[in-house]
Amino acid sequence: MLSYEIKGEGPALVFLHGFLCSSDVWECLIPLLERDFQLVMIDLPGHGASLDVQMESMSQIVSDVIKVTKALNLKKYHLLGHSMGGYVALALMAQVSSQIMSLTLLHSTPFADSEEKKMQRLRAIKAVKKTRMLFVRQFIARLFAARNVEACYPYIRDLENTAEGISKHTIIQSMQIMKDRPSYAQLLKNTEVPVRLILGLDDPVVDLISLLQYYRTSNVKIHSLSETGHMGFYECPERCSQIIRESLLV
Repeated sequence: MLSYEIKGEGPALVFLHGFLCSSDVWECLIPLLERDFQLVMIDLPGHGASLDVQMESMSQIVSDVIKVTKALNLKKYHLLGHSMGGYVALALMAQVSSQIMSLTLLHSTPFADSEEKKMQRLRAIKAVKKTRMLFVRQFIARLFAARNVEACYPYIRDLENTAEGISKHTIIQSMQIMKDRPSYAQLLKNTEVPVRLILGLDDPVVDLISLLQYYRTSNVKIHSLSETGHMGFYECPERCSQIIRESLLV
């Protein structure tokens, strides 16, 4: 089974981390949220303390996450996914929406990859096959807004150290899964589950403008973080936690 850690008390809030990360990325949010929620922080296959679990397909990842929620007897829970973890959260909601009290996508998108993005992932896969750690170091640093790189350098080093333990197979398979995922954009328009997106204005990965335009007449709530890239839990943890708390404690 996937590794997980539990902190705090209250309604369950399940965290799914992003590509090349682990549940350690929530360290800045834990003290800000554990008084109000039972935080269930899962390491996805091949990441963190789940290195012994193979990363094979999106359906397999969702099945593995469901095994954790069943083992913990979580009948209802809030769900938050960062980046790739958001893609897993969307696929999970498509299967068990009746169990999900709310969905929060943090620096993630319900849109499928564009053709240009798919080509970028294929080029990245080639780079990983050639020089895995060079790709990792270049990839991680670019996730932060340029103005935050110096202040967040200790976190960047921690992320690089975490990524060193991730196998080439997991990295490549993760990118392949992300490339081939379907769009869940219409699902979010139609669902009765409360949905919110938390996005950085300087995020190099997620297209904030397209999301604002697509959901301007829907019940999907979008929050933007100024001077923030793709890693808001490090770049502005207080604001992130404030949005999460205010959104879920209603």
